[in-house]
Amino acid sequence: MKNNQKGFAHVLALLLAVVVIGAVGFVGYNAYKNRMANSEHPRVASDSKQYATDAIARGKYLSKDNCDGEGSKKLGSGPMRPADIGIIEPMGLVAGGHVTPVDHEYYYGKNGSAPKNTYDVLAPASGTLVTVEVRPKGQPGVYDVRGVISYSCTFFSYFDLANSLSAEIAAKMPSGWDTKNNGPLAVDIPVTEGQVIAKIGGQSLDFAVWDTTKTLTGLLVPEAYNNYEPWKINTVAPLDYYADSAKNALLPYYVRTTTPRDGRLDYDVDGKAVGNWFKKGTNGYIGAFKEADFSSMSYSDGHLSIAPDFLNPSSGWAFSIGSINHGTQYAIKNASVAPDKLDASSGVVKYELANYEHLDETGNKWVGKSVPKSIGLNTKGSTMATVLVQLTGKRELKVQVFVGKSASQVDGFTDATIYTRGDEATTMMGPDQGQSRPKTP
Repeated sequence: MKNNQKGFAHVLALLLAVVVIGAVGFVGYNAYKNRMANSEHPRVASDSKQYATDAIARGKYLSKDNCDGEGSKKLGSGPMRPADIGIIEPMGLVAGGHVTPVDHEYYYGKNGSAPKNTYDVLAPASGTLVTVEVRPKGQPGVYDVRGVISYSCTFFSYFDLANSLSAEIAAKMPSGWDTKNNGPLAVDIPVTEGQVIAKIGGQSLDFAVWDTTKTLTGLLVPEAYNNYEPWKINTVAPLDYYADSAKNALLPYYVRTTTPRDGRLDYDVDGKAVGNWFKKGTNGYIGAFKEADFSSMSYSDGHLSIAPDFLNPSSGWAFSIGSINHGTQYAIKNASVAPDKLDASSGVVKYELANYEHLDETGNKWVGKSVPKSIGLNTKGSTMATVLVQLTGKRELKVQVFVGKSASQVDGFTDATIYTRGDEATTMMGPDQGQSRPKTP
């Protein structure tokens, strides 16, 4: 996607258009702006329990010590009624500041322009709402809401970007809960399967399921994520937990038709270029060692991801980098060496990069308004940039992007950046210094 003076201006204009349209694409520009401006993340964590390897200990951290028992259960309901759903996008999206594949699905209502609070958000199964976070958006009564439901100390679901809590749930919340962002607020509210717990409209609903007894093997360095999103390594495919009736009702709305239908977010392979990377010296996913240096708007500037397309993996590769406009996505035009084959013996590999967009069965750009009959990454677009990639160590990648240049215009590295898998990641507990990562049992 993202050489005389006139040509340079043209490249800049194209790049700006790509940032606004291509990087966000079918997610929707306004929904994306809201997401980035109000941060989907809880406040910076400072509890060493987030590094626990024991499944129950992790669950107690995620539930703020409000959980009982262990084990998963069948989810009898989706987070929205099937009749209200337009499309379901799988995990693995890269867009703007979401530089590495996202760990949640996106549920869109049938009417993408519906007013706020049009559609009900449902509890997938009976459990306990254990945390609620509200993010005010500058107007009285206008905010995004994130909630976590515990079904045991090892099994959870969460929703985010809801417009409000349902009246029934809001009545059980502490006074003033919706006035300011104080991070995840511990609550203890029983919910039943199919109960209306929140409302959504005019934007997507984030949804994911966590099972702390399972750890994603394709995220090579868990500590790199535990320092900001400790649930990420335990994110699982919702379809594996739905009751058959719920699964069959939801599947027609899934955009992705290849297995796994829920998508993937973990593609790391040791000694290969594929997967997630972090700029060396930036503390992994959180992007800072000191609280004073942390920013929810720029923490992902040091992120890099090279992964199969999230909607149709066989159609091409996405190259996603945070150092350009706080997050820019491209399609690799012709992967002469596939990223999952690129190793230290490959030397310097050159990829031309095109605008990041998808085409449906008509050959036109897919904008996410309905489930397509077929879909694929467009790898035939005009060259927007060229990138040089070299694996210089088992977990060290050398990268430089040349925006506005074709492969023939790039001879070699001139100002490369070194990325790692985040092996040096530590907790970030105070404003003055990064603390050493606690030893895990």
